[in-house]
Amino acid sequence: MEKILVTERAALQRVNRVLAREGSRMKVCRESSPWFGNLGRYYVVNQYNAIEQHANLEGWARDLGVLKPFEKIKP
Repeated sequence: MEKILVTERAALQRVNRVLAREGSRMKVCRESSPWFGNLGRYYVVNQYNAIEQHANLEGWARDLGVLKPFEKIKP
């Protein structure tokens, strides 16, 4: 079965809708940022501004149930 492609932005919005319930948010770090090496492409910030570094968008989306088994994030 062929997988349906979901854009990175759509997946990020889905994740953030779920994370907002607990006061957290997933953000994207630009590659040109001096913090990219420490944070990675995606990172999660909670209500206390504590940072979880190197978050995996697809992993979080699947764990939260917002990315179905027949969907994948468009490369």
